[in-house]
Amino acid sequence: MKTLNNKLNSFCKALLILVISTNFVFAQTARPKVGVLNIDALIPNADPVLYGNIVRIELAKLDTFEILDKYDVQDAVKKNGLEPANCFGKECLVRIGNLINADYMLTGSVELISNNIIVNLKLIDVKNKAVVKTAVKTFNNLPAEISSMMNITMCNMFGRNYDASLNDRLVKKFDYENPINQPNVTQLNLQGPRMGMTYLFGQDGATLQRAKYDGGFGLNPTMFQIGYQFEKQYLNGGTYQALFEFVPMITGIEQSQFMPSVTVINGLRNNKNGWEIGVGVTVGLTQMADTYQSPHDGKYYLMSNDQSNPRSYLNSYEYIGNTSKPAPVNTTRRFDSGGDNQLMTAVVIAVGKSFRTGTLNVPVNFWIMPQKDAFRVGLSVGFNSIKPE
Repeated sequence: MKTLNNKLNSFCKALLILVISTNFVFAQTARPKVGVLNIDALIPNADPVLYGNIVRIELAKLDTFEILDKYDVQDAVKKNGLEPANCFGKECLVRIGNLINADYMLTGSVELISNNIIVNLKLIDVKNKAVVKTAVKTFNNLPAEISSMMNITMCNMFGRNYDASLNDRLVKKFDYENPINQPNVTQLNLQGPRMGMTYLFGQDGATLQRAKYDGGFGLNPTMFQIGYQFEKQYLNGGTYQALFEFVPMITGIEQSQFMPSVTVINGLRNNKNGWEIGVGVTVGLTQMADTYQSPHDGKYYLMSNDQSNPRSYLNSYEYIGNTSKPAPVNTTRRFDSGGDNQLMTAVVIAVGKSFRTGTLNVPVNFWIMPQKDAFRVGLSVGFNSIKPE
């Protein structure tokens, strides 16, 4: 008898443990049931049913609730003669929530106000007939990004982490353009006027300052520049874009000079902070001449047989009065005011940053141009206003 009682006690304990364990597992796995109907869509060409589906998908991503199947919900509502199409108020949602045996109902609205999209979500406790959670977010007017807006608003409602950079691109009015916040503008377009200064170092800089009778130009090596920058983007990754920049320039007009040039740069620009770097080539007109430097006085004479020209090598100390002497072979082709115009090419390395105030862009660029007999540096500033292309 005692043995039987012990066995019964052991069985009861085991059964009790089983029941407790089952309840514990059920409690751990059971999730609140949430029903989602349509979302009140108050923007042009919006579909409340589609927005409701988007909310249902984003809610499922949280992996927190049991989302009631939309077809089961539709059947239950239809059998009871209810119309969920315009059911956005608390009383209506509580009534449908009780009908479909939901713990909560999730509803909301999306509306366009002052060129902003406002997403408003509400979680309603069906049993207590009360709104227990709300979240309201304001975004730029980008209807194609409704799914991302719903995700961010829902994560905000339930205290979940979301992509902060994505939020910035959807929220900030004057963040640099990217494929998300400027769907009709493929690039941060800095096309516009440019003006600045350049300074010429090295041998060419010295020639520029030398008097004209000595092959110089009698100019200041610091010269003003004015031009216009054209752009063509060929790759856009959102944060970065690759582009070609075409910059025709005129230099030296403040010193009564006309020095045209065209610069083509292949650059990489950060759409978010406005920094850019590029390498390219510049093509311009310059005066070059074949010259002979006299070892007697160190001056540069032109390789010209016109003795009436005082800068002809025939008038140098070595050749004056001795025209039968063979022409010198140790000549140099160099920058000289007595030369002919010809095309000049050089490599350009540039770095810059664009500053923004409202819709106004102010690009500032610093560049260097290393050459054989010269080294040029320059600084330019421009401006433009954002215009959708």
